[in-house]
Amino acid sequence: GYGDALAPGHGEVPAQGLGDAPARGYGEVPGTGYGDALAPGHGDALAPGYGEVPAPGYGDTLAPGYGEIPAPGHGDAPATYLFKQAITQEVAYNLLAADQRRTLHRSVAEWHERTHADDLSPFYPFLAYHWGQVIEADETEPDLVAKAVDYLEKAGEQALQNYTNREAVEFFNRALNLDARFAPKGEPLSAARNLRRARRERQLGQAYYKLGQLAESCEHLRRALVFLGRPVPTTRGKLMVSLLKQLLQQILHRIWPARFVGCSPQADSILLEAARVYSNLKEIAACTNETVEVVNAALHTLNLAEAAGPSPELARAYAGACAMAGYVSWHALAKIYRYRARETARRVAHLPTLVTVLGVTGLYDVGAGQWTNARDSGEQAVEIANRLRDQCLWATVAMILAKVAYYQGDFAGSAKLWADIGAVASRCGNVQQQHWALAWRAINLLRLGSAEQVAEAITSLEMAVTLTAENVARADKLIPDIGMPRLLSYGLLAVARLRQGQRQSAWQFAEAAVRLMGPSPPLYLPGMGMPRLRGMGMPRLRSMGLPRLRGIGMPRLRGMGMPQLHELEGYAGVAEVYLTLWETSVINSQSPAERRSLVKSARQACQALRKFARVFPIGQPRAWLWQGLYDWLAGKPDKAHRAWYKSLVVAERLAMPYEQGLAHYEIGRHLTPNDPARQAHLKRAREIFTRLEATYDLMCTQTVLNASQPANGHYPNGVNLML
Repeated sequence: GYGDALAPGHGEVPAQGLGDAPARGYGEVPGTGYGDALAPGHGDALAPGYGEVPAPGYGDTLAPGYGEIPAPGHGDAPATYLFKQAITQEVAYNLLAADQRRTLHRSVAEWHERTHADDLSPFYPFLAYHWGQVIEADETEPDLVAKAVDYLEKAGEQALQNYTNREAVEFFNRALNLDARFAPKGEPLSAARNLRRARRERQLGQAYYKLGQLAESCEHLRRALVFLGRPVPTTRGKLMVSLLKQLLQQILHRIWPARFVGCSPQADSILLEAARVYSNLKEIAACTNETVEVVNAALHTLNLAEAAGPSPELARAYAGACAMAGYVSWHALAKIYRYRARETARRVAHLPTLVTVLGVTGLYDVGAGQWTNARDSGEQAVEIANRLRDQCLWATVAMILAKVAYYQGDFAGSAKLWADIGAVASRCGNVQQQHWALAWRAINLLRLGSAEQVAEAITSLEMAVTLTAENVARADKLIPDIGMPRLLSYGLLAVARLRQGQRQSAWQFAEAAVRLMGPSPPLYLPGMGMPRLRGMGMPRLRSMGLPRLRGIGMPRLRGMGMPQLHELEGYAGVAEVYLTLWETSVINSQSPAERRSLVKSARQACQALRKFARVFPIGQPRAWLWQGLYDWLAGKPDKAHRAWYKSLVVAERLAMPYEQGLAHYEIGRHLTPNDPARQAHLKRAREIFTRLEATYDLMCTQTVLNASQPANGHYPNGVNLML
């Protein structure tokens, strides 16, 4: 976002960041920003209003008649150097000798440092550029190199904070290259210099992550850990050993906090920087469906931050631990970490951290179906983000309220909020957030269900798929193909195409989604359940919410991927499509071979959905719903009805009205016409869908109500359609 302060052709200056510079007295400056008097594409560095010429005499280099150059000191008029044409300016600059250019750049930089000494922050990119030009020669004073690197680092941090991530990448890359180029040869680097290099690598990794370039992000984050003396394990075996060591360390932290928490002999700055790096690696591993890496990184983050003592990093680490404990269904432990996260965030009095903590713990509450807690967290986080005037942070935490609205049945309100989130994410350049916004808006449109809304949902989903394909790094040795964002879109596209009657297209999208559900490696190797921990005298573990130490290797994660909360409708959509295609296969006279393929795919989709529901309770109503239909089609009507009633009970307990309507509909339409409960369930479904304005589901329910027999394709006697 800092435009041409970097180098010729690097873009325009947007409204944020340096965009408010004209208000400081720059006047109207033709061109692209700073420095047209100095270098091609760098704007009017000596713009009207500066009142002082840093290097008098260089104006004579300009061709007569091409610039208006009042002599300094003539009356009250300020010195003005303004090129009327960019080509002339470029030619004039190139006529300067290299020494003249360096002297001119240095004069301009020093003039700004003197004139704006009270606040140089708006000029960091400008100063970084000019000091960078000064030290282009190989023989350069170390102090000047340090100054250039420092300004590049500050400009990069500013760009990262303002979400102008491409400029941040440019700044940090240049800082790292300059630092490496002028580093003392043959001398070991000091701990302070290694720490600064690690920080730059980590910030560069953050910028790449926000751009959706996860391979590059991971590479620089791993380099940061090397500079910190904590290289990432390079083999699977070493990774498992690292995970188990971190797990044991966290148990010790919980049992003897006075001995381990805040008591590390290592410098806090190094511990906290390593914690930040591992936190970023955890986010990447979650995006790439790598379960072991997620848990390992989360435990590293928590242990490192606890060793350093109370800090914003520790608050965020506790929030991550809350999410991780919820992931393995240790909800008592998750609530403990949630409490610690919020208390630590308030204790360190850092509002951005409090927003992040509320956002992460709020998403945990969404996944657990705790709507009141989730809504409270979301509203507090949104209020603080608005107070901070941070729109990009607002978009992150507003997703909580958008999800709560959806699961509570406010589809129109949720769709509007997701549209707002997508607009902000686009301005911030957050590719992944744009994808979620497009996909989730489409979910709400599908629930509303009119033909026009289904078509609009398809357009939104196709945009999401295209966006991901264009921006996410794939087929890389460091980062595997990223399936999770596209899994949601493909599953929803399958449902949307099926509603339009495009069976083949629906099948193809469902197949594409299934290919992205491949299992990640198990969280622990067979026989590594840590039985030696038994008998170690740890009675307080029960009070931590860990009632069973045996099997602490979290076997529930064996053989499954890393499902994300966002993905419920992707998993459920695939199951719905396969089951519907199977259900109608007899009517459409499909071959037995094709039907067997559908049966197998439906079984796999239901299994994947059940695994999702083990992690996130809000997935249970839909998992039981489609399991019931699978059992019905497999000729097990009693088992099917038990599953549907479980779906209804869980949906009512979690206060999820749309799921309640679906359960009533499935129960009612599979009862015989003379069963009085049939009409009761279908009418209840109609009431719910009418209230939720779920047009498609309401139409289906009314069709069944109007029929004297169950709707086509549904068999009340549980006929076995597997063969």
